[in-house]
Amino acid sequence: MRSDVVREWPPRGLSWQDAVRAWNQVESAMDGSGPPLCAEPHLLPDCEVAEGTVLLVGTSGSTGRSKFAQLTATALRASIDGVHAHLGGPGQWLLSVPPAHITGFQVLLRSHTAGYEPVCLPPGPFTPAAFTRAADLLDDASARTYTTLVPTQLVRILDDPAALDAARRFDRLLIGGAPLSAAVQARARAAGLGLTLGYGTSETSGGCVYDGIPLPCAQLRLDDGRVEIGGPMIATGYAGRPELDDAFRSTAGRRWFRTDDLGELRDGRLVLLGRADDVVNTGGMKVVPRVVEEAIATRFPEIADVAVQGLPDLEWGEIVGALLVARPGATAPGLEALRAGLDLPGYALPRFVAVADTIPLTGPGKPDREAVRGLLTTRRAAEPTPVPARRTPAVRAVPRRPGFDPAGGDRSRAGGPRGCA
Repeated sequence: MRSDVVREWPPRGLSWQDAVRAWNQVESAMDGSGPPLCAEPHLLPDCEVAEGTVLLVGTSGSTGRSKFAQLTATALRASIDGVHAHLGGPGQWLLSVPPAHITGFQVLLRSHTAGYEPVCLPPGPFTPAAFTRAADLLDDASARTYTTLVPTQLVRILDDPAALDAARRFDRLLIGGAPLSAAVQARARAAGLGLTLGYGTSETSGGCVYDGIPLPCAQLRLDDGRVEIGGPMIATGYAGRPELDDAFRSTAGRRWFRTDDLGELRDGRLVLLGRADDVVNTGGMKVVPRVVEEAIATRFPEIADVAVQGLPDLEWGEIVGALLVARPGATAPGLEALRAGLDLPGYALPRFVAVADTIPLTGPGKPDREAVRGLLTTRRAAEPTPVPARRTPAVRAVPRRPGFDPAGGDRSRAGGPRGCA
C-alpha cells in the first residue's frame, strides 16, 4: 500500500469532539476495511506503508526531522490491554491532550474499547474551568474514570479548588509528555490525587512504563544507559526511512525499540536521566539538562516551568543555559541568584538565563529543545550578560550532595518518568 492512500485523522479544523464523531474512520482502519490513518498525511514521504499498519504517528523526539512510526492494530490493542491491566480495569476516559498525538489517540481508543464514549475538552487553551466542566460530563455508571495530563495542566489544576475537587474524582491521573518535578508530585499526592507517571513513545504505542514498572505486555532493558523497550506494542518501523531501521530489532521473537533516552534502574524501577542527544558537554564535563531542571524547580517555587539547554560557547564548547517561566505574580530569579541557590557542581550551573511567557513545545508537554536553544542563543547575542566566575566543587560554599554523577544526575533525588501516558 502506498502512502498516498493514507487518510487524514483527526481531520484538520475539527474540534476534538467533532473528530470523535468521525470515529467510524478509526474503526475501519482498525479492522482493515479502511485505509491507515495519519494526522499529517501531507508530510509523509512517498513510500510503501508496512503491511498491517493502521496508524502513522509523526515523531521527532525533542529535536530533529519528523519521522512516522507505523503502528498495527495488534500493537495498539496490546498497549490498551496492558494499560487497563495495570490500572485495575477499563473505564471511561477524558481527553485532555490533542488526539493527533499518540497519547491523545490512545485515550480515545482505550475509552471506546471499554465501551464508553470519551469526553473531550472544548476547543481553546486548557483552563481549570473547562476541565471541571468536562469532568462533570463523565458517565456516573462507569466503573472507573481516567485522564491523561501534562505537568503544566496538573499545576493549573492544583491551583484551582474546583478543578482540584474534580480531579480527585478520577481513579487515576496519568501524567506524561514531560518530567514532573518531585515538588509537584508531592503536592499532588498530598492533595489526594491518584497519580501514575507514564513513560513511552510513539514507537511503543504510547505509555508502556508506569511508575517505573513496565506494563504486563512490555519488557525493559538498558544498553550502555540507553533505554530499550520490547513487546508486541512496538512499531514496525518508520515509513520511508529505512536508514533508521537500526532503532528496531528482534531478539528471540520479541521486537525491541532503542530509545534516545538515558536511564537507570533504582530498586527495580526505571528512572529517566534525560535524552542522550541533550547532554551538555561544557569544558569536557557532561551535564544532563533534566538534573538541572529538577534542581531549579525544587529550589525555586516561583518558577512555573523551566527548560535547560546547551548553548555554543567559544571558550567552553557549550555552556548551560536556562529558559524560565515565572508563576503569575512572581518574579524569576536572576542569574546570580539562580546560581547561588542551586546545590550542583559549578560546571552544571547555568551561565545564561532568560525569561519567557511559555516554553516552546513540540507536542503535549514536550519541550522543543531546538526552539529553546534558538531562543536562548538569540537572547544571549542580543543581551550579553557577564559570565560569572566558574565555580568548582572544591571552592563551593555548599557541599556537593553525595551520589551526584555529572553524566547521570543526582542519584539521591527521585526523578520522575516522562513521555507518553
